[in-house]
Amino acid sequence: MRTGIYNRMTAREVEEYLTRGGDTMFIGVGVIEAHSSMPIDAEQVGSEGIAVAMAEKADGLAMINVPYTFPGGTVVSNATVQVSIQESAEFLRILCRSLVAQGFRKIFFVTGHGPARMVCEPLCRDFFQEFKTHLVFINPFTLLGKLMKKNGQEPGQMGLMQYPETEDLTAGAYRIMGLEQFLPVDPDAAPPIRFTDDMNPPDVPAPEGADIHRSASQYAL
Repeated sequence: MRTGIYNRMTAREVEEYLTRGGDTMFIGVGVIEAHSSMPIDAEQVGSEGIAVAMAEKADGLAMINVPYTFPGGTVVSNATVQVSIQESAEFLRILCRSLVAQGFRKIFFVTGHGPARMVCEPLCRDFFQEFKTHLVFINPFTLLGKLMKKNGQEPGQMGLMQYPETEDLTAGAYRIMGLEQFLPVDPDAAPPIRFTDDMNPPDVPAPEGADIHRSASQYAL
């Protein structure tokens, strides 16, 4: 295919994908919210990049530009776009209802936003009850946390944000979407990539025995 990003395909390309039996959609579900010194669309771009990578591996399509959902506690900032849980779930339900009618049968919500589970998990259950079609909710950062624990790393007070692996995953997503120029990267830092982000204070020690550092593109793919 010329591209696996649904929004950038032509109508004929979508029809050809469905005609040959393709039925898989990965939806990058994000938010626009205050994110320390990161861009306010950090978790949107992160979700989109990972959705694109997953779609490539699974012969699926990736839907981008779904940025306005429930943000959680960051409503204290004027930079955050506030959408309620109910409004977010209803929008995604309508979106998925259309996708099912179009011919998609395997639909995945991909997100790095913690509070998204409050929207997506109940929706997955209710949608199956109504349409007998499974929706799947995936947070790659949660999976990363489980992988790190398996390798003997325990998130501390800063949680996953204190580890370079989390930054690698985000940076890899930005690279996939061609938006690396918007990352506030510290140009003087040695690999792995370190953002100029006050969520990663210098007095937080790196975990001992961290042996799963990889490049940004490897983590995203």
